[in-house]
Amino acid sequence: MNIKPYSYSETDSGVRVHIFKPTMEEFKDFYSFVTAIDHYGKETGIVKVIPPKEWAQNLPDLKEKVQTLTVKNPIEQMFTGRAGVYKQTNVELKRGYSLKEWQKICLREEHRPPPERQAKAREFANKKRKLPADFEQTNNNDEKADDFDYRWPNQYLYTDEYCRELEGQYWKSILYNTPMYGADMMGSLFDNRTTAWNVDRLENLLNRLNVSIPGVNRAYLYFGMWKATFAWHDFDLYSINYIHFGAPKQWYVIPPKFAGEFESFMQGQFAAEHRQCRQFLRHKMFHVSPKVLADKGIPCGRLVQRQGEFVITFPYGYHAGYNLDYNCAESVNFALESWVPLGKRAQFCPCQGDSVKIDVGTTFSDLLDGGGAKDESIIVSESERHLIGSNKYPRYAVSRITSSSPRELSPSFSTKPRISNVSGKRAASSRNSADVPVKKPKKIKLVQKQEQCELCPVPEGPLCRTEEGLFAHGLCASFVPETYIATLDDEEGTEYVVGLQAIPQERWELTCEVCNSKNGACIQCADMKCTRAFHAACAQKGKYHLQQRITQNGEFIYEAFCKIHDPRVQAEIARKNAELAPFVVLGAEVWAKTMGAWYKGVIEARDDSRAACRVLFNDGYTKTVYWRSLRFSDPEATAL
Repeated sequence: MNIKPYSYSETDSGVRVHIFKPTMEEFKDFYSFVTAIDHYGKETGIVKVIPPKEWAQNLPDLKEKVQTLTVKNPIEQMFTGRAGVYKQTNVELKRGYSLKEWQKICLREEHRPPPERQAKAREFANKKRKLPADFEQTNNNDEKADDFDYRWPNQYLYTDEYCRELEGQYWKSILYNTPMYGADMMGSLFDNRTTAWNVDRLENLLNRLNVSIPGVNRAYLYFGMWKATFAWHDFDLYSINYIHFGAPKQWYVIPPKFAGEFESFMQGQFAAEHRQCRQFLRHKMFHVSPKVLADKGIPCGRLVQRQGEFVITFPYGYHAGYNLDYNCAESVNFALESWVPLGKRAQFCPCQGDSVKIDVGTTFSDLLDGGGAKDESIIVSESERHLIGSNKYPRYAVSRITSSSPRELSPSFSTKPRISNVSGKRAASSRNSADVPVKKPKKIKLVQKQEQCELCPVPEGPLCRTEEGLFAHGLCASFVPETYIATLDDEEGTEYVVGLQAIPQERWELTCEVCNSKNGACIQCADMKCTRAFHAACAQKGKYHLQQRITQNGEFIYEAFCKIHDPRVQAEIARKNAELAPFVVLGAEVWAKTMGAWYKGVIEARDDSRAACRVLFNDGYTKTVYWRSLRFSDPEATAL
């Protein structure tokens, strides 16, 4: 079968990701189709397949099936890092959500993607943001399960231009508003009525095994939301991903011929992790932007996968990506006969004990010889980490590492992975084959997530939402020169903060003299000669002087002063100087305080502009002192 690409997804780096749109005749035989396009996929590491309309039109309706779905123990994804290089941590949440509940979470403002034409933020900000009519939230008590629409009405809004806009916003905001991801849920939304390209029952080498391995030859479901991420990784096997419903996925891929350069770069960026594990990229925890890769001369392909489309990844093609909004996808691994030589060279990662290792040489040589898979030839070891057939995310719980057994999606998918008739001799060989000790993942403590001001570290006080979907104190937004509070033109007159992105880097790097922290954006003393810096909220807590005044043009001016230049303090000093002025005369005998002690002398000169004078002390030493540091009688005698 000779199949040619329908089109390409091109990037500035010159990587062309092949897109196929086969006829039903070409499409109906999965194994033959993938074999025919294999050389294209191995060139770029990934391809997209748009199925024929007649196949899509014959898919069973999912309305009844989705009513019983449960997104069990999703992960919350947290990122640390800067400048396009990030480390990802997945924290498992100890609860489940119905699909209806999951959809509502995705509709929360903190999990919404920015609107199209983000550059026109002010124009958008003056309009109340509307949710799709089909998804307007009503009282739960009035809703019926039959009224729930699992689909997503915004499909046709995801133009190529809008997806590129969202890509920029994703990398700008990756450290904020941690997304949730319902990943690695064992189950399938296909059933036996779909015979061609049924992800849970693909005709391929792995389905000839007499063992069922979730994620390897049994499908997983994935429930996404805006910014839910799959970090850079590769598989020893092929994989296929299908979006059943919802928003697109953005994919990145490194062509296999550049895998060496990519690995070297990542090893340098995450040197400590590489020292701990040679296969650290299989942890799905390390994320780098395409721009950073391009700057290092590593080409990166881009691809947008939409609802009803397949993406196939090829062995040793590093890929990553994220979800653009609420969606549901299904994925599984598979293998062709041509893959066996690659599988024999596969390396494994010993860091976690929740995945499988397959003896490729023994297992698949029997299959290729035509004799079928013998039970005793299959080795599956759960004590060794091997990414043949493992696409699970590393997860961390509050007080425990998650179980290695796959989690069920619903009662209809309650079958656990099994190993049939593995001989004692072969099993013992499997247990002894690992010469690298298993390392336990580090446990982390999950703390309750709180909304935090982006402009200061003070946790107290009312917060306003920013135009980026973050939060800031109204006080901070008023006093930081680049930001201000605007009001939406809605019934409630909702306030929001504008200008966060206009704050210069220099302001972010100032250190607060109150809390001694660089977190947030500091303001500086309104005295033009003073460089003292502090957070507006810290200044308020420290009883610094904050004031608002109105110019003749009706413009509000917000000013903050350090303790030294506090106008109230300055006014008190001026009052005292006015009282002292008549006594500060040339030749007058005074006591002046210097170096912590009082010394007697005579006034030699007077400087009214500074409220200071030069004093000639009895030992012949002269010094300029402020009037407020003078006494006209012996202070020590007065104290007695």
